[in-house]
Amino acid sequence: MWYVIKINVIEIRVFAKTNAIKSSVVSFTDSSMIIALNARAKDGEANKELIKFLSHHIGIPKSSIMLIHGDRCRYKKLSIPLNDVTKKFIHQ
Repeated sequence: MWYVIKINVIEIRVFAKTNAIKSSVVSFTDSSMIIALNARAKDGEANKELIKFLSHHIGIPKSSIMLIHGDRCRYKKLSIPLNDVTKKFIHQ
């Protein structure tokens, strides 16, 4: 699964494709959510864009999304709070 539900959070696994024309969800695999990002993979720009994109896409504040692993690679693990909005997002 591209996500794991824990006690109060959901951990999401993302494969980030940088330098895209537009940030968007490309597809889902068994192991990750593939997201194209309109940002360079330099100086944390892609990580900021990823958090901003997920915040708007899911409908939660940017401050509630934490990058757990992958700040310098394309494979990332993020943590989001477990609530009705995020449950709806993972089950779409």
